Amino acid sequence: MKNINPQNLSEFIGNKVAVNKLKLMLDAARKRGEMPANIAILGPKGRGKTLLAELIANEMGAKFFLFNSAGLPKSWH
Repeated sequence: MKNINPQNLSEFIGNKVAVNKLKLMLDAARKRGEMPANIAILGPKGRGKTLLAELIANEMGAKFFLFNSAGLPKSWH
């Protein structure tokens, strides 16, 4: 049975080449004692971009906050 809620990048089912490159980048940042500042994840709707971002935060020991950017301007009016 496939894990529907992966907890790390090793469990992520997707583009293995992209995931391996991402792992290398995160490992290099970890060795330097840094957090990656910017990672752009592009793709069509429903392809796992949010899940991948959450897994990246989990791998780096960071908190992940999900919010709808369309609703932000309304909160300041």
